[in-house]
Amino acid sequence: MFEVAYCVMLYTAVLSLEFAPIVLERFNLQKPLKIIRAVLIPLVIGGVILSTLHQSSLGTLYLIMPEKLHPFWYTPLFAGVLLSVGNRGRTGHDYFRVVHERKTLWTSA
Repeated sequence: MFEVAYCVMLYTAVLSLEFAPIVLERFNLQKPLKIIRAVLIPLVIGGVILSTLHQSSLGTLYLIMPEKLHPFWYTPLFAGVLLSVGNRGRTGHDYFRVVHERKTLWTSA
């Protein structure tokens, strides 16, 4: 749990640094803004890595204690479940995008 807390704490710091350009632009602080913009890409990469690390640590805790986990999630067919859900999500997104495009065309005509 220490590693999870450490990753969450660092991830919060990275998110605040990613948000900093908005605040720095508002107060017209050009020198710190230039520094933040120079390191923004590594900050984003670090944020993705930190969020992945703490999620994998939480998942590993369930592998240590499978009796605490619902049987649905502890199955060898779980990859198929994820692919199925992913495909449904993509289909739903495409459907609502098409509906939105048609609706905006109808209202603008």
